[in-house]
Formats: sequence, structure tokens, C-alpha cells
Amino acid sequence: MSDEAIPFVQSGQIRLLGIMAEKRHEQLPEVPTFKEQGYGVISSSRKSPPPRD
Repeated sequence: MSDEAIPFVQSGQIRLLGIMAEKRHEQLPEVPTFKEQGYGVISSSRKSPPPRD
């Protein structure tokens, strides 16, 4: 999740339905993960380089 969204969520301007991560975000503990809601989606902010030929 983008840290730029946190103030908007905390102020109530937007509502997150879930987070695509293994664990809840430490600054938004009230927002459940999609995994907790029964969806098998997980995303990582880490980008890996493309494979070499």
C-alpha cells in the first residue's frame, strides 16, 4: 500500500476494503488483509529485476 494514501484513510476521505499483504499495515490496523477476508491475493512492494537471457 502506498504511504501517500494513509492520511486520506485516517481522515475518512477514502475507505480501504482491504490490503494486499500478509499482515495488516501498522498505521492502519483496522484495515483487514484480503487474505483475512478469504481472498488468496498477496502483493509485495519489492520489485525484482527481470530474468537475464
